[in-house]
Amino acid sequence: MDFESKLTEVSHDISLNSAPSVYLSTAQNIITELPEPTSIKDELGHLKEFSSKLKFQYLEQETRDKFLRLMLIEREQNITQAEVDALVEQNRRQKQSLKDIKTEMYSLIKSSEAVAEEVISLNRSFEARYGDVTSTLEDISNMQKELDNLLNEPENENHKALFNLKKIIDTEDIGLNEAINIATNALDQEALVLSQLEHNVEKTRIEHSSQTQVIDTLTEKLKKLEGLLQEAGNRPKDQQEPQQVFAQWLRELNMHLEKFIPMSLRLGESAQTLMFGPYQLEFDKELNITKCSDKTISSATIEEINHAKKEAKFWKLSHLLCRLIFRAEM
Repeated sequence: MDFESKLTEVSHDISLNSAPSVYLSTAQNIITELPEPTSIKDELGHLKEFSSKLKFQYLEQETRDKFLRLMLIEREQNITQAEVDALVEQNRRQKQSLKDIKTEMYSLIKSSEAVAEEVISLNRSFEARYGDVTSTLEDISNMQKELDNLLNEPENENHKALFNLKKIIDTEDIGLNEAINIATNALDQEALVLSQLEHNVEKTRIEHSSQTQVIDTLTEKLKKLEGLLQEAGNRPKDQQEPQQVFAQWLRELNMHLEKFIPMSLRLGESAQTLMFGPYQLEFDKELNITKCSDKTISSATIEEINHAKKEAKFWKLSHLLCRLIFRAEM
């Protein structure tokens, strides 16, 4: 809240008795509610204007009070020359006291204005330096990020170890032998990490080779099944036995896959359920998929398999099973 609005708010409450408290509270509120240092001079100007209005209000009320007291309360009495002289002397002393107070007030105002100028100057200097400091801090942060990125690159591992060793030597009082021991331990740790990485690479290579063999075996069986289906398709209708072909395919597939992943096949009267790992695939006697526990298999894929012809259905279903089995193994 600025001083003008505060003055408007309390103007109707200004009186001789309440003037000091209103002035002090208003000045205190203005001091605590300054939005920025650059407005100090404006607030001091409003305070000076408010002080002049209070002085005029005081003189007006004091004059009215004395006049009413003489006219309505005190009895008529003769005023002697001595009383006049006493009043003149009292008035002189009061004027001198008022002059001293005004001099002190003007001195305080001048001092306040000087302080305000200093505060404004310091605030401008602070704003200018604050921008420079902020920019410098951002540059330092960017340089630190670039240094960290350089040290984290694989080809700079040796430089990183030497850099960390130099920091230890610079920050701690250690001897040459201890520094060599620290460097040796760092190299041993790097060698251990390298050995673990080589072991993981070899393990991954073996797993990849095993999976490649599984894929080759399944591919061979699927090609064989495709040939059987083509032969079955060339037979007369009365000689086609797709259920026998399907049963033979399921037995061979189950025999080969059980070597690599736990799985089982549950045959029911109207449906078969193939279970492997966390997944279950249920389909009817026509090889139509009725339920799939893997939510990543879309309904469109299932519909495509279910509506395929018998020759293509075996192949699409085999492809889907391979996807699910390898996902369960991983």
